[in-house]
Amino acid sequence: MRRTKSFASFALAACMGVSLLVNVPVRTVSAAEPEETVTSQVEGLTEEAVPGATGTDAEALDEGRETVYNDASGADKDGFVWKGNTLVKYDGKGGGVKIPEQCTSIGDYAFDGCSGLTSIEIPASVTSIGDGAFEGCSGLTSIEIPASVTSIGDNAFLGCGSDLTSITVAKENKTYNSKDNCNAIIETKTNRLIQGCKNTKIPGGVTSIGDDAFSDCSGLTSIEIPTSVTSIGEMAFWECDGLTSIEIPSSVTSIGHPAFGGHSGITSIVVSSENPKYNSEGNCNAIIDTETKELILGCKDTKIPLSVTSIGERAFSGCSGMANIEIPSSITSIGDCAFWGCSGM
Repeated sequence: MRRTKSFASFALAACMGVSLLVNVPVRTVSAAEPEETVTSQVEGLTEEAVPGATGTDAEALDEGRETVYNDASGADKDGFVWKGNTLVKYDGKGGGVKIPEQCTSIGDYAFDGCSGLTSIEIPASVTSIGDGAFEGCSGLTSIEIPASVTSIGDNAFLGCGSDLTSITVAKENKTYNSKDNCNAIIETKTNRLIQGCKNTKIPGGVTSIGDDAFSDCSGLTSIEIPTSVTSIGEMAFWECDGLTSIEIPSSVTSIGHPAFGGHSGITSIVVSSENPKYNSEGNCNAIIDTETKELILGCKDTKIPLSVTSIGERAFSGCSGMANIEIPSSITSIGDCAFWGCSGM
């Protein structure tokens, strides 16, 4: 799976290739071409994938790649592949999985794409969880972080989906917490929420919502952002299809690009009238950067005010329920992919 920031960059590049609002180059690269290149690199290198490579070269590289995932013994009877005390890969049947006590670290992408995983027991011996360790584990229903864990990598639980209903951090953990039974992982030192789920209640005291914190959380139908929050990270609420409304409090002065997008259910967007950075003037159902007059997020019920001079990149991305939009004469620029996925227009 591994749909991280590179996915957003690729989507933007693909939109730029088909947009009528930008200059089309002499040769337009189709969305399929990068995918084929990546597949060739992953599944076996050939002369077509790497000009000048020989079959021997490809075999040698394949052997080297296999060494990363398999030590001399390969997967054990439970489907675990080890490198020392680091669990580097899981090739088991899924369901409820208990990681052995010998494990001190869960490697990058160890359970990546294991959609059959429904529960995971992380022992108290584990101190670190790698990047994307459980990415794409869409069947996972709960997460429990023991007191021993002091490091959680980027996108460790990205794409766990609508089945994830419970997130708990041991009270003794000094690096992370889930205070007030909030169903989230919060970095204690920074007060940054790094992972949420559809049942998350953001507690007061949280100052930032991290990149991808709720990304792909299709079961999330509503979220209350407290006034302690000052920043919302990139793709924090990307493809939260169940969301119907967004309320930005006066405290938020930084919204990542794009923090929201890829969902069609939103009908209401409100920014506090006391917010110094953003506004939704005239009940326009949009987020507007007050200084630049750029509309950075809209929905199917947005009415663009005359004060707006530009529509930002992916501002209406994935808004399939929008049938039409009136663009006022004040608009001088429209960003890449601003209306990507608006299939109802």
